Amino acid sequence: MLFRHKVFRNENVPPSAGNWQAPPELLRAPREVCLSPWGKAAAAAAVILALGAIVGGPLLYVAATRDQARNRKYEQEGIGTQARVTRNTLRSGKNARRVIDYAYAVDGREFTGQASLPQRQARNLTPGSTLAVLYLGNQPQMSWVSGNLSGVPIWTAALFPGMAAIGCFVIGFSISRQRRLLSIGRVAQATITHIRRIYAHNHRGYRVSYEFKTLSGAPRAGKYESPRQPYPVGSVLTVVYDADEPKRSAPYPFSLVRVSPR
Repeated sequence: MLFRHKVFRNENVPPSAGNWQAPPELLRAPREVCLSPWGKAAAAAAVILALGAIVGGPLLYVAATRDQARNRKYEQEGIGTQARVTRNTLRSGKNARRVIDYAYAVDGREFTGQASLPQRQARNLTPGSTLAVLYLGNQPQMSWVSGNLSGVPIWTAALFPGMAAIGCFVIGFSISRQRRLLSIGRVAQATITHIRRIYAHNHRGYRVSYEFKTLSGAPRAGKYESPRQPYPVGSVLTVVYDADEPKRSAPYPFSLVRVSPR
């Protein structure tokens, strides 16, 4: 879940069924709702993503086509020579690559260059070994390994706007969903039934399951994720649920919206 509900609490007084009370601002419905500070930050991020989707695509396309034309020109005009490897350094990371430093001579003058190559291609390039490189005749200091010229990939012109649009939609949907639920949802007392530690994508937290009863007395269940240690099993929460679809519920307060002060 992109935006997790934050459950604020008094650390010294675990809530129980005997002392639970619905927050006064939830006793009226429909409620006027406004963005919380987190919601305002999310809305601003959505605007930035929308602008990025509109402007970023054309800019990336222009940059990519420019780089492709430059690289074709360089490959066509490049002069081949043998360079001497001076250093081979492993660059750590998810996609490990090797940085190769090399030196080559043109008309009695020595020049140096550097290339970032895949691990499998460069692991045997030890200092002193040779490496085929290209250089420009009118700019002999400009050199590269054939097929290894840098530039903006053309696929980013389509991928970036698409990813930005998806991010904008997710934020907008999250805000809209929380706004609707808080505006017209019904309030109920819920009981924590299960807590599980989660470790996913470098994220640590807790998945909390709870149960509550609707106004008609029908039992329902829900769950949420929290980065903080939740109250123990058996503690109570305030939840807001959709009267038309009670399976849609969330602990109160919400992260992106709040009830407007009168």
